[in-house]
Amino acid sequence: MRSYAQISPRFWIGKTNKTLKEDRDTQLLSLYLMTCPNSNMLGLYYIPIVTISHETGISVEGALKGLQRLFEGGFCTYDEESEHVFVYNMARFQVAESLKEKDNRIKGVQDELNKLSVPRLVRLFYDRYEENFHLDPSKKPSPLEAPSKPLRSQEQEQEQEQEQDNSIVGKNVVEEKPGKKPTTPKKPFVDSDQDQIDSLLERYSLEHLEKIKEALSAIESTRARGKITDGVRLSILKQWDQVVPERVIAGIEKYLDKGCHLDGKSEKYLWGIIRNLKPEDIDTPDPDMDAWQRQMDKLYDDERRARNGTS
Repeated sequence: MRSYAQISPRFWIGKTNKTLKEDRDTQLLSLYLMTCPNSNMLGLYYIPIVTISHETGISVEGALKGLQRLFEGGFCTYDEESEHVFVYNMARFQVAESLKEKDNRIKGVQDELNKLSVPRLVRLFYDRYEENFHLDPSKKPSPLEAPSKPLRSQEQEQEQEQEQDNSIVGKNVVEEKPGKKPTTPKKPFVDSDQDQIDSLLERYSLEHLEKIKEALSAIESTRARGKITDGVRLSILKQWDQVVPERVIAGIEKYLDKGCHLDGKSEKYLWGIIRNLKPEDIDTPDPDMDAWQRQMDKLYDDERRARNGTS
């Protein structure tokens, strides 16, 4: 457990808090996730819902709703299956904006990541910090690894239940013949295009997903038939997966604002925009979380000594 945590007074006038003024439980939850005993310098750690409820006094249902709202606001994401949270900006402020290649903290960050067995969240961390923290690219989880289970909204749960109900009366049911045991349909060894698409989209926020939907629709308009296949969608998303989400969205916005698709310019032209964006053209995560833990050098050394049992 960390010995202390600093939070800037600017938190109270920052973007996150402004959206939560009428939701005290979620406001408390955001503070808790930045300072709770389980938190670490990565902002990626194990924290069960029941623990959140016990330590904050928020009901389990309230904690789930609060996490969903924080996810929608771009503050964090919670993996329900592994019970891990990733608070997007914690490492940015607790470690540094960026590290030089010989900085000893790089090894500390990499070691902490290597201990985690939540591929989806580790991949999200890489998407945000790989370049600035000089992380080992060979350790980045593949998008094709079995994804963990993100927090689902009530609407998503209902949709899943409906799909399961439909599958019972659909083509997946195998008719039992007299004298023979029913057989189970074999699943393909390789994930379908749609499964891979879903996996690649997991790193984006709900707001980002709306932009991506607009972009794919615009790309379809450049086709004679007005549509693209799932295979083409997958190819596009794999290409975008090479850069951070903020760069993708900034490129999409520029592509749509200029009406490039109206001139028949397709995904290749959009990819050129994304690659050639300058840093000042990209909206970085809101800094108002804020610059708490800027004295990370001392804190990191304290944590390292504590782990090694030295003084």
